Amino acid sequence: MKSIGHSMKKMVACHAMMFTAAVLACIPALGLKLGDEAPPVSIQEWVQGGPVEMDTASDTVYVVEFWATWCGPCRKSIPILNALHEQHQDAGLVIIGITDEDKETVTGFIEDKAMKYPIAIDQDSETWAAYAESTGVDGIPYAFIARQGKVLWHGSPLDDLDKIVLDILENRYDLEKALADQRTNRLAEVWVPQYMLLAAKQADSGAADALGNRILEEGGNNASVLNELAWNIVSDKTLGYRNLDFALQAAEKACALTENRSSTMMDTCARILHEKGRTEEAIALQKQAIEASEDMNEKEEQLLPHLEEMENPEAFAQRTRLKQNVDLYLVYATHGLDPGEADTVGQLIVSMEAPDTSALSNLAWYIATGDSLSYRNLEFALQLAEKAVALTEQKDPDILDTYAEVLFKLGRKEEAIAQLRLALERCEEEDMREMLEDNLAGMENGAGGGAEMLSLLCDEYRIYADLGQSGTEADALGQRLLEQSGSIASPLSDLADYLLSEETLAYRNLDFARQLAEKACEISEHKDPHMLITHAQVLLEMGQKEQATGILKQAVEIAEDDETRAMIEDLLSTLEEEDMEIEKEEAVSVPDNAA
Repeated sequence: MKSIGHSMKKMVACHAMMFTAAVLACIPALGLKLGDEAPPVSIQEWVQGGPVEMDTASDTVYVVEFWATWCGPCRKSIPILNALHEQHQDAGLVIIGITDEDKETVTGFIEDKAMKYPIAIDQDSETWAAYAESTGVDGIPYAFIARQGKVLWHGSPLDDLDKIVLDILENRYDLEKALADQRTNRLAEVWVPQYMLLAAKQADSGAADALGNRILEEGGNNASVLNELAWNIVSDKTLGYRNLDFALQAAEKACALTENRSSTMMDTCARILHEKGRTEEAIALQKQAIEASEDMNEKEEQLLPHLEEMENPEAFAQRTRLKQNVDLYLVYATHGLDPGEADTVGQLIVSMEAPDTSALSNLAWYIATGDSLSYRNLEFALQLAEKAVALTEQKDPDILDTYAEVLFKLGRKEEAIAQLRLALERCEEEDMREMLEDNLAGMENGAGGGAEMLSLLCDEYRIYADLGQSGTEADALGQRLLEQSGSIASPLSDLADYLLSEETLAYRNLDFARQLAEKACEISEHKDPHMLITHAQVLLEMGQKEQATGILKQAVEIAEDDETRAMIEDLLSTLEEEDMEIEKEEAVSVPDNAA
């Protein structure tokens, strides 16, 4: 809907006035409401059709639409109005299109767009003022529907106008419901935002209170909107004016409207009571909210924590600090900002008194399994899991499952399996037993989580190398990778080959590639020709040709397939040819030197 600018110009002109006046000026006046008497149209000239006199005694349905030739959305409404005119004019529908432009402009536009219904030019914007301005409207296209002298509806003609007209013509239209909907919309879209604006700026507490009373008295019976307003007031400690008495009135009205069956609304009311120091009432109502809730997530994430805050503020504060530290750790770990800072926050988490065992276990699980981490410290995850297991005395199967997962990712397969079996012994829920049994089968049949974890670390290092992350951080990750490799060789050799062959790397540490290749060869006891080839190629890149040649000769001896053997022999032949060329060059240069 396009703004016509008239009302907005007035608001800009008043911008220098005090804040409260400006805010209240934005609230639509209670001038023209649904069910009120429809004002007469004041017309300067009828350009097409007309004149039309709005008969207040007949059942004729009048659509008064404000539009302009320059308005894009107005053009979209023309086919809708044309169709309504053609379909229902014989059934008692009259459409009046009203503009404030000159006749010449309007006439040419009517012909060009083939407008079929009566079109008129407003008399000094009097009709606009009586209808639109009185309702608080400042944009077009905008339409009003009247019948028997009463305003029944108003809104954009692009919003189901055809359905509304048909309902009115066929006497299906419910004015009482429309009034209720209008009050709800006014409450949600205008009054509540304006109240929060007044409260935020603390411009005039009297104005905020006046608007608050208006919301309670005239704002309808929308419990959700009242509850949201009450919650915003009690939860936003930055408000310049926090009227908890008004918030409680709004919350209590929301609870009454829902007959104290809404856990969400009782939670809001209890929160306000607690804030006002009425703790016993707050606790009783919060327990009622918990009983009423059928949503387990709502109970665990909102209702129970709020009850704990009321009953045991110290424990709740500790839990809150733990959550804040966990969130901070995840920021560091997810973005790889500073592994040192991440470890510092991690140790703070481990050392906290009376920690939340579920939070510890969940963080450990995320470190072990999360795909989006740039920094993954499995030793820290192990500390978290071990502490959660100890605090629950090895009785919580979910926490034991987390502990097993971390052990498995560290390559400690037998210990992981033992913990999963213990979790199964402790588990009484059938669904969880099935999950644990699946996990156990996966561990027993797998090679060990160390391989998966090592692959994840290698992938992380590739990200550092590709993006040119801090060399210091990349090198630190590299050393962790070497330390946690255990007896797994393939990911190390593959990463060494990647660092050697990928031409677009932003950070390339060939000495680290050499360490990877050497470690892979040691783990494989120098019996894998492909790993020996990778080691030799890294050495060649570093200029250590003689050592590389020796490794290639060792590789050709153990190669079992003809293709691998032929590849190694080609490499050795190339190196020998290079040596021969060097010897020739040196021989040729001797006479020159002698001379």
